[in-house]
Amino acid sequence: MTYREFCDRCAAGSCLGVLCALLPSSCRGQSTELRTFSRTQASGAYGHSFGDSGPVLTDDSQIVDPPFMASRPAPQNVLELPVPEITQRAQTRYIPGTSFRVAAQSDVACECPQQRCPSSGCSVCDESGRVRAFDISAVSMFRSRPQSQRLFESPVTASEFVDASQFRIGLTPGFEAGLIAYDFVPLFDLEVRALWMDEWADGTAQNFSGRTIRILTEPPLGTSGPRETVTMYRSAFLNAEVNARFHPFGVQRPTTLLAGFRMFRLQEDLTAIFADPFGVLPDEQMLTETDNHLYGLQIGLDRGILEGCRSCLRLRSRVGLYGNQSDQLSQAVSLASPPVTFPVRGSGQSLAFQAELGLQAGFRITESLNLITSYRCMYLNGLAVASEQLAASNFPLATGLHTNGSLLLQSTSVGLEFVY
Repeated sequence: MTYREFCDRCAAGSCLGVLCALLPSSCRGQSTELRTFSRTQASGAYGHSFGDSGPVLTDDSQIVDPPFMASRPAPQNVLELPVPEITQRAQTRYIPGTSFRVAAQSDVACECPQQRCPSSGCSVCDESGRVRAFDISAVSMFRSRPQSQRLFESPVTASEFVDASQFRIGLTPGFEAGLIAYDFVPLFDLEVRALWMDEWADGTAQNFSGRTIRILTEPPLGTSGPRETVTMYRSAFLNAEVNARFHPFGVQRPTTLLAGFRMFRLQEDLTAIFADPFGVLPDEQMLTETDNHLYGLQIGLDRGILEGCRSCLRLRSRVGLYGNQSDQLSQAVSLASPPVTFPVRGSGQSLAFQAELGLQAGFRITESLNLITSYRCMYLNGLAVASEQLAASNFPLATGLHTNGSLLLQSTSVGLEFVY
């Protein structure tokens, strides 16, 4: 595009943003020819080396001509130059090689040419010119199966038992949403994110043919057989975080450091029903519920590792330390008439650790809309998980709590990011 064409587009009110503000008022008001000169041309016409100063943008954003140029006639030979596309962040900067100052606006580049990448504004990793960014994604998360832990067994028949590793909890849907306010305070962005997962659930069935079934508490309990046993395991997960983000190498560089506050909540329950196949003995139940509240601080790094004109691949990492307030309630229930309940309660605080590693790919659809997809692997340690509470429950003393459990979560997501 020539300067004349560029001037016409500015006069028509196009989205070229800060570039239009640099033109003389005569060009901005009507479609007229804009003349520019090289330093050599101006020096020959005016007898000094300051000819390439260009227009000056004053504090009140009015365009004025340099005083030493105003008193001279314009040279006859006009040099038309292509217009570079400029996208800048909302701060005042000096452009090397010129003597005018640009009051930058928060305009994202209007278009991304297919043949070349402009200097900024098209890659998803380049956060130049952004004021806010909001994203929402559909998530599918895989929870690792519980660690091997015997729950119930027959003291006579070795093949009759229920182990926590038999639960194949698998995938569950959820959603994730985030908001970034750029330059919330000077040099720092504010990020708020939340992740909610639906309930994981799985069950297993086991027939016990013997006269006795051992419940592996500490010390063990027993119940009369034979029994048909159904055991269910459920788990729910919630995460929220608030981070301060910093770009150590500038907003156009694909490296972001962050630090902030993060919380997790993990709720689980284990339910086992012992039914008499002959209908003689009353049904019995073993119930275990756990609740974990984790609050702490994390640090992280986001790094663009592959970057194209409209696409970007980011590596994301997080580590954090948390205080965990955990509780558990286990109950042995006989559904006789009237029912009889024997409870065990435990509560305590522990230190929890979290590590997270992931990849995020983004593709710019329009100036303000990006497609994002990601993979994440998260490890948590220092938890009270339901499958490990029976072994720590002392029913004679009605107390017990185990807080050294761990959890491995893997997720994939796809969503949209809105930028303005």
